[in-house]
Amino acid sequence: MNDIIKNKVMIFGTFDEVINIKKNLRSEKSQIDFNKIEPMEQDLDDLDLDDYMNLCLNVYIKNNKDMREKLISTFKFIGKTRMYPYQFIELTTDEISNVKEKYKIRKMQSDTKLFLEKIKSKSIFNGYMIRDALWGTGSNPFDIRINENTFTFKTFDKAPIKVFEKLSKKYPKVKIDYTYQIGQRNTKLRIIDGTITTIENQNTSFKEPRLFDLISENVFI
Repeated sequence: MNDIIKNKVMIFGTFDEVINIKKNLRSEKSQIDFNKIEPMEQDLDDLDLDDYMNLCLNVYIKNNKDMREKLISTFKFIGKTRMYPYQFIELTTDEISNVKEKYKIRKMQSDTKLFLEKIKSKSIFNGYMIRDALWGTGSNPFDIRINENTFTFKTFDKAPIKVFEKLSKKYPKVKIDYTYQIGQRNTKLRIIDGTITTIENQNTSFKEPRLFDLISENVFI
C-alpha cells in the first residue's frame, strides 16, 4: 500500500516571479507537472517501461545463452520484490520483434548494454524508479490546489524534494518554504538558490536498496 504524502509549497518572490513559476509548472496534463522542471527522457516517458525492460532483459538473455537459466531466475526473483514489482516474461524471437515494432525501437543496441548501464547508474528499474530518481517521488502530484503563492498537493510514498531544489536553482532570488507530511509527522524545509535548510525536522527518510545490490555481481559483466 502506498503512503500518501501531503505537500505544501509557499513561494516568496515578486509578483512576476510567482506568476512565472506557476506557468513553468503547468502543462497540458496538470497545473503542476514535475516533467516541466525535471523531465523524463522522451523515449522513456512514451514507453511502457515494464514492456521495454522486459524486452531489454530478453535480448540480454539471448546474447548470453550460457547463463540463460540463472538470468531468468534472477529476473523473476527481482520481479517479486516489493521495491521493484514487475512481471518478467521470457519472449520468443518473434515476440521480441513485435515489441520492438510496437514501440518503433530502432536504436537499441542488440546486447542492451547501454540501457542496462543507464539503469545501473541511476538505480532505476521501471517507470516508478525513474521518476523517483529524477523527482524524489514515484508519482506526479494529484489533488492539487493553488492559491496565490501557495501550492498544496499529494504524492505517493515520498516527498519530491529534488524537484523544488532544482526549481529553486532556476529562481535563485525566490524563497521556497516546503512542508511535507507523512502520517502525523511534518518536515519543513526552506530552499534558497538550491540550498536546503531544515526549519522543522522529523526524521522520516530511509535508504532504499539499489537494484543491482539484489543481483549477484556476475550477472551483468
